[in-house]
Amino acid sequence: MNDPYRPPAEMSLVDGFSDDVPTAAMQGASPHILALKILRKHFFVLLLCSLAIWLPLNLALSYLDQYFVDEDDLRTSLRMQQLFSWWFGILSTGAILSAVAGAYRGQTPTWGRSMAAGVRCWPRLWTTYFLYWTIGAFGLIAFIFPGIYFWVRAVYCDAIAVNEAVHGPTAVQRSFQITKGRFGDTFVVALVITGVYLVSAIAFTAILVAIVLLADPSFVESPSWYWIVEAFVVSLFSIATVYAQTFVFCWYQRMRIQLGAIANQASGHAGGTDPLLDQLPDDMGQSPDPPREPMRW
Repeated sequence: MNDPYRPPAEMSLVDGFSDDVPTAAMQGASPHILALKILRKHFFVLLLCSLAIWLPLNLALSYLDQYFVDEDDLRTSLRMQQLFSWWFGILSTGAILSAVAGAYRGQTPTWGRSMAAGVRCWPRLWTTYFLYWTIGAFGLIAFIFPGIYFWVRAVYCDAIAVNEAVHGPTAVQRSFQITKGRFGDTFVVALVITGVYLVSAIAFTAILVAIVLLADPSFVESPSWYWIVEAFVVSLFSIATVYAQTFVFCWYQRMRIQLGAIANQASGHAGGTDPLLDQLPDDMGQSPDPPREPMRW
């Protein structure tokens, strides 16, 4: 029998919104909460999208580092990592972002459809990745701050390339359009993502060091198995990648919804839809976004 005088059960911030992601977005859930909801429902699909690409890549990289690259040749190792990410790692990025885009619209992503979408997104992501890192690196080397400024303003370009089905130049331009006048907020988002990657890298490095220290000395002296263990531990970094890309996509959706609200107010249609968004291509056969309402920070 229910006690009418019993205080209501405490509800966490995440549970305070609907489990349906589009409904939670309309209720004003923050991008962080939306990202957690998506991860809670679809974490294993998203993680598998990352591991399906990066586990074989990490095995190959670890093997090459172990047997073909000098221990002190860090430059060659970083160059191989960059090339593998440039040509193959973006398949994982496309698959994860496609799955997150579907989940954001209330769909149930599957691994097969997400990977197929990642393959279709590869040309767009390649041009986007090329522009993002080439221009940013040039600005960083030449003047430092312009490179950081570019990387922050273009932080949503991958999500845009996947969700709006556009190539690199347009994706970067759209990211600059969305982040115009919001450099501070976007910089905080970039810091959060950087922090997630750094903490994860430190944690997984500590795990690898612990394995080496606690392992049998013969295991450490013989590299026959070490490169395999290293690849599997490094692949745990996929957890951080999945969270970061989900978080960035949800923030990208928040930014473009706010951009639509500003456009509506400027055109005198307070209750209308965003004319910029209505013209965007609908990739993967996804349903239109839910009705847009003012959202709480």
